[in-house]
Amino acid sequence: MFKKSFFASIVLLTVASQVNAITIPYGDFNGTDVMYLDVVEDTRDSPTALFGAPSILGNTLDFDPLSFSAGVSSMTGTNASEIVDGQLNFTIMSNDDAFAITTVELREAGDYTLNGLGNAQATASVAAPVRWTITHVDGAPISPVSGSGSLAFSPTGGNYALPGDLGTGVLWDGELDVDVAGFAAANGITGNVTKVEFALDNTLTVAAADGGSASIFKKDFSGVTIGIIPEPGSFTLLGAGLLGLLSFRRKK
Repeated sequence: MFKKSFFASIVLLTVASQVNAITIPYGDFNGTDVMYLDVVEDTRDSPTALFGAPSILGNTLDFDPLSFSAGVSSMTGTNASEIVDGQLNFTIMSNDDAFAITTVELREAGDYTLNGLGNAQATASVAAPVRWTITHVDGAPISPVSGSGSLAFSPTGGNYALPGDLGTGVLWDGELDVDVAGFAAANGITGNVTKVEFALDNTLTVAAADGGSASIFKKDFSGVTIGIIPEPGSFTLLGAGLLGLLSFRRKK
């Protein structure tokens, strides 16, 4: 009975999310070596922001959600469930075509609480599939090439349940390292990747029955662009300039 009711709640919440969803454009953010363009949040099933407006430091676009959470409680003989789903879209573009976007790190963290005595049931989970699309190489547009993956969560893969995961404010975290350069090479793309689009769909799910309670919070998300390297041609030009300078000094 618990599983059937849980599934029914998911269906109802999914339908409701199509009514309540709002789209929030946060705009563009200029980092040290890259720009984050068209940062947009789709709240899916919430009338208010889930991720909230980001900030940027260096090449890191950071979100500190204040209301990205799901929580339910039940009494004996009853059950309840909730799904909170938020999607984040953004484009990373190199500030200079002489720099390649080679790796993108995605990190997030939060905590969960599961409580209940006797036959109480309670579960909480987090999931975050990601899709990326390379659109520009060496500053020029190409036929888009897409890939996908998911953040890996710990502990226990982002799925928590009574009785083993009983606790209050238990920390969890997730991460995904996207090897942009390796993905490009595997798909026959040569040159420096200079523009990549990202779409992340973050879902928090909770369910409880027979006196159990469950909640899960997402409190941090950051996308970090690392491993941005100068184009090989830049080293060549730099080397030629140094040789010319040395030659000039010798003549003097």
